[in-house]
Amino acid sequence: MMNLALLSFHNAANYGAAMQAYALQVFLEKNGYKCEYLDYVNNSRKAEYSMSDHIIKSLKKGSILSALKYMLGTPFMEVRKMRFNRFYNKYLKISEKTYTNAKEAEEAESLYDKFIVGSDQVWCAENNGGDVAYLLSFIKNRNKKMSYSSSFGKDEIPKELKSEYAHCLNNMAHLSTREQFGVDMIKQMTGRDATLVLDPVFLLTTKDWTKLIPQKNSEKYIFSYTNTSEQFPSFLKQTNYPLEGKRVYKLSSQTTLLDFVNSKIKVMYSMSPQSFLKSIYYAEFVVTASFHCLAFSILFHKPFAVFLSGNGGKTGRLSTLLEYFGLNDRVVTENTTLSDIQKPIDWDYVDKVLREKRQESMNYLLDSINH
Repeated sequence: MMNLALLSFHNAANYGAAMQAYALQVFLEKNGYKCEYLDYVNNSRKAEYSMSDHIIKSLKKGSILSALKYMLGTPFMEVRKMRFNRFYNKYLKISEKTYTNAKEAEEAESLYDKFIVGSDQVWCAENNGGDVAYLLSFIKNRNKKMSYSSSFGKDEIPKELKSEYAHCLNNMAHLSTREQFGVDMIKQMTGRDATLVLDPVFLLTTKDWTKLIPQKNSEKYIFSYTNTSEQFPSFLKQTNYPLEGKRVYKLSSQTTLLDFVNSKIKVMYSMSPQSFLKSIYYAEFVVTASFHCLAFSILFHKPFAVFLSGNGGKTGRLSTLLEYFGLNDRVVTENTTLSDIQKPIDWDYVDKVLREKRQESMNYLLDSINH
């Protein structure tokens, strides 16, 4: 049995990170492979969800308000991390040894037959701390290295890292990414044609995912997962979406004290990965700017509206997904009306495309492993 090492943000308190890590491992095990995540945690990743680190950094910058927000958010983040750790301990297989830098990780080369990096924004320098270990730099044997659905997260690589990135990408046997701009960036840096594939969450079926979903509650609600404080209020104002008899389940780092005291809003910031799935699965409508929230809205056949914001890297992964399934009309613009967002989605067409894209992605992944 082939022994595979997976490299991703396998312990992040992030819903998309958890879901894609779980999906890739489950898919590979279903196909007869032994696999585990390398417990690779550099200093940057270690500090990512440390509220004390964020408080200190904010104070050093002189941002008292930012520091105060992190202080107030600390109890909620601690509960969230506890729930994520419970999920990871139950579902993910992780290497016994922890590696903190590329030099330490070199010894892993002899322990596994192949190394797969991805998915998630593992190639975003802001997220990986500028560490090219996330491009498998610590593995010498080119034929052991491949990526699956890895994402750059931004449409530009920092100048000081471009040559290292190009070298590492050229030194990988098989390259794939989950958005078109990623394919374009790889072509520009290396001259190579990377394969455009689906995020790992699409490798599993809706039936696979529902096994994780807790029991339904009877409340009617719409689910909001946005990345700025203005998006959801502007959606309501612009479309006059009917909220009578419904609550708003809100997942956002931009929550305010008013959200906590408003009886019409249920703050979901600290929920478990399983509750994240449940919140989408049973929602009457989804408003989002999140890639994985969009992905599960599609998998669960949920009517949705999506905001595209930020640079090309942030919007590119959502745009690619929407274009795949002919759902560009679900993007909220200044002209979006209530009738636009209530227009039925052709789920038969979506499922047809999904079956085709899923098969293509599965073929790429399995062929690359066995090549």
